[in-house]
Amino acid sequence: MAQWNCTRLALLPRDSISSKASITVKPSALASSQLLYARFCVLLSLGVDLFVSLMSRTLSSMDISKKMCTCHTHLSLVDPSHPSYVCKLHKALYGLKQAPRVWFHCMSSFLSTVGFRISKADSSLFIYQHGSDIIYFLLYVDDIVVTGSNDRILRCFINALGREFDIRDLGPLHYFLGLQVTSHSNGIHLNQVKYAHDILVKHDLLLSKPVSTPMLTKSLLSTNDGVLLDNPTTFCEMVGSLQYLTITRLDIAFAVNSVSQYMSKPHVPHLIAAKWILRYIKGTLDHGLSFCPQLQPVHLSAYSDANWAGCPDSRCSTSGYLIYLGSNLISWCSKKQPTIARSSAESEYHSLAHASAETT
Repeated sequence: MAQWNCTRLALLPRDSISSKASITVKPSALASSQLLYARFCVLLSLGVDLFVSLMSRTLSSMDISKKMCTCHTHLSLVDPSHPSYVCKLHKALYGLKQAPRVWFHCMSSFLSTVGFRISKADSSLFIYQHGSDIIYFLLYVDDIVVTGSNDRILRCFINALGREFDIRDLGPLHYFLGLQVTSHSNGIHLNQVKYAHDILVKHDLLLSKPVSTPMLTKSLLSTNDGVLLDNPTTFCEMVGSLQYLTITRLDIAFAVNSVSQYMSKPHVPHLIAAKWILRYIKGTLDHGLSFCPQLQPVHLSAYSDANWAGCPDSRCSTSGYLIYLGSNLISWCSKKQPTIARSSAESEYHSLAHASAETT
């Protein structure tokens, strides 16, 4: 059976700009989208199927000189005969709006020259295929995950990447965009223990009493419940943190979806519900996702459900679905339907259509 290797990479400029100062901006891990995370789950699932050996690397090079950028001329340098002239930059700076677009063009151009193609499902996923050998290359600004079925070809590609960019080896992969990856004999476990712990510390709930459910089963949140919060900032920060935590915690997806609907005008009961979720997390810190090897062939499966007229204010239903690659869960969602369903059957069909769209 083929041996797959998974490598993480990150990227910055190799050559200095003509001036003595250079600007470096590292993106926040919390800015990653759930779409990118879904691709990451697929890569992990594919890798585990072929007994992936996870590794980590960092690229410290980024050449964005191919995009023409200009800036206004300093008053002391204005040419009287050409007052409207501007200065042309030899290289784009990180702080410019064009930099991310130029960087992506730089990387995608290099990948194209070595035989990669962009995935139709996600522009940040690149695929190289030669016969039965395949390499997946997932790009997020300066963080990259690479996995392949042939160790020799994968090493050749990494060497080619190293000739184009400076590479620093970080050893086995344990952390990616705020997600902790743990390898074991049966596969890979993914969680956000450190992130969840930091949320509890930030909101002073680390010593709170744990609860067994993410929300009360018989309580329905409403827009006009209780007293309006004087300072909604704490509530908004709490819910925003919980939204990122749903990347590996599908058990809180519905509860977080419920409290997220009151971000504009939160009331006291909404804050209590958010703290209840954190108390549930306190007792389930080590919960996460596991990816195990699958027997070939692997099938894509989808399951959907709907909570008919669950919102007491709008009477809208809530859709939910789970997407599996074999027995590995790779995508899920809990979302309020945009229209009012006249029957439970109609709400179920809406949810089914939503799940079907995710699989295509």
